[in-house]
Parts: sequence; C-alpha cells; structure tokens
Amino acid sequence: PGDTAAVARGNTLYFSQGCPACHGEKGRGDGPEAASLPVTPPDFTNRDQMITRADPDLFWAIVRGREKSKMPAFGKELSENKVWDLVNYLRSLYH
Repeated sequence: PGDTAAVARGNTLYFSQGCPACHGEKGRGDGPEAASLPVTPPDFTNRDQMITRADPDLFWAIVRGREKSKMPAFGKELSENKVWDLVNYLRSLYH
C-alpha cells in the first residue's frame, strides 16, 4: 500500500535512478531529455491519465522498460519492493 514510508522511499528512488531526466522533477513528463525522445513521457501529475493505468502496468513498465520511448528496464537493478515503492510515489504525484 502507498503509505508515507513507501512514497518517501519511492521519491528517493525516482531521483537516484535519474527519472527526472525524462519525466521531470515533478513528474510532468517535461525533463530535459523529454524533447529528444520518440514518445513523450507520461505526465504523472495528470489524474485523468493516471487513473487509466493499473498499478501492475506501472510496475511492469518500470521492470521491463518501454522500448518505443527508450525507457530503460530497471528489473535487474531494483528489487520488487523498490519497484512498488516507485509505483506508490508515482501515484502520489496526482493526488
């Protein structure tokens, strides 16, 4: 569940894994690398967009990456619990 500890750990991971480069400091999909990508990163602050994505979809996007958008896979470097912490952090961005 997205308790405050999980969200805080996810926030730390978001920044330590370099997510803001593409997804932006606030998760709006407006990072400095975003314009050079073939697919615009999602805006995690957009509630209407985020409620259409199930938690397992976000989990697997992090684990497997997204080939079309050039997002790297993090499944080999992050534990399952850390990936869920990231999912919980992403969910916190539109509340």
